[in-house]
Amino acid sequence: MTTRELAKLIVRLQAAAFLFYAVIDLTYIGPYYRSYVTVHEVRTTDAIASQNFAAAVLRIALHLLAAVILFGLTERIVTLFAGRSTAAPSPPVADRP
Repeated sequence: MTTRELAKLIVRLQAAAFLFYAVIDLTYIGPYYRSYVTVHEVRTTDAIASQNFAAAVLRIALHLLAAVILFGLTERIVTLFAGRSTAAPSPPVADRP
């Protein structure tokens, strides 16, 4: 396994971790949704419940967005951080005409 392949693997593992975090946050959205739907009488509780629900949805969306970006742009990210160190070496001077 080359260094470049290892870097790609690490980026993809991070993307998988973001998907895992999104699933974890998705399991917590149930109580937020229940309190958002059932509380209508008290305005302050309703505002807090809607804020918590919106924050949970935003966290899930950001984790999914980060995972999609990392999976889609793995090659560019590795090239960005690795730079020329992983580029193919130039041919020796003796082989040039």
